[in-house]
Amino acid sequence: NNKIFDFNIFFQELGFIQGKCELKWYSKVIDNISFMVYNAGFNIIEIDEIDKKNFREALKRFCFVKNGRDFL
Repeated sequence: NNKIFDFNIFFQELGFIQGKCELKWYSKVIDNISFMVYNAGFNIIEIDEIDKKNFREALKRFCFVKNGRDFL
């Protein structure tokens, strides 16, 4: 029932990034017979400034982010 989690992410050149996140569930109907697909997402709710800086750098180096998405 707890939706708040500690997270640890490791990036080879940047080290560990740590913080707390909240679990978010998303669902959508994908056809006309009400077949549901569920996806989990995470909202970062607590992160130190140095980890936030490193996370932004990791996103720039290693990830593709669609335009129009929310950023830290």
